[in-house]
Amino acid sequence: RDRLVKKLDDYWVAEATPGRHGSVIGRPKKICTEIQLALTLRWLAGGSYLDITEIYSVHDSTFYNIIARVVPAINKVLPEWRLVTALKNPQAHHDLDRLAAGFSRRTNGFLNKVIGAIDGILIPIAAPTGEDPTNARTYFCRKGFYCINVQGICNAEYEVIYASIGLCPGSTHDSFAWRTDEMYAFINGEGIDDHGASKKTNAMLRIGGYHLIGDDAYMACHLLATPWPGRFDDKKDGESAKLCYNYWHSCARMSIEQTFGQLSRKWLILKRPYAGSLVRTSCSPGIFTSSQLV
Repeated sequence: RDRLVKKLDDYWVAEATPGRHGSVIGRPKKICTEIQLALTLRWLAGGSYLDITEIYSVHDSTFYNIIARVVPAINKVLPEWRLVTALKNPQAHHDLDRLAAGFSRRTNGFLNKVIGAIDGILIPIAAPTGEDPTNARTYFCRKGFYCINVQGICNAEYEVIYASIGLCPGSTHDSFAWRTDEMYAFINGEGIDDHGASKKTNAMLRIGGYHLIGDDAYMACHLLATPWPGRFDDKKDGESAKLCYNYWHSCARMSIEQTFGQLSRKWLILKRPYAGSLVRTSCSPGIFTSSQLV
């Protein structure tokens, strides 16, 4: 946490703008960075604003001003998604091999080129207002509440290495939500304005055999392995191999579901519906890189 406090201090100094009489505009006066960060983390973990304002002796408006400043600042100072960093690295295959090694250990060497497990998580939001009713209905999911669809990718150690925070409506199918994401276009060689980096990354992944794994909601392709469809009997010839594959595939894929479960228990704000600008706060990259916050 001390490192994050230092990064926030440096960020606010760099972003501060001179005000009247030489004053500095950038963060609340008389409240140190440690208190602001502690207040924000407590709120992200599910604390009530009533308790937090009482504990830290701040006014309600000051509390929300701090939240509005600190969360974007955290998103600015945290490093890039690990998967993005790995793919941009000229020696990317070394980073990808380290990601694949985790899933290889998890499956006793059966799956040795998996670099991440992908799935979608529904983040609750308040019912959209002031929008076209038809568009508002797209946020109402099959589970009976308004939400957005966030696509996340994790490694074998339950760390989120990429998440698409694009405010995709909750009724969107996981497969479609993934296909509309920038990462999908980048690894499939369809990225634009990247000086050919997307096509080079796609070629590297295909040649190296690297791929993601997901459930049957996704479409199987060279870079995304899904379960073998159907039910199988291990006593029938030719079906035992398919059953074995599905078993180890499930062992590796469940890591993303466990990751989402850990995040939801740690950052209870992910279960609370919010409206307005707090929608982005409730699914900020800072939460999905939670291991770097504490």
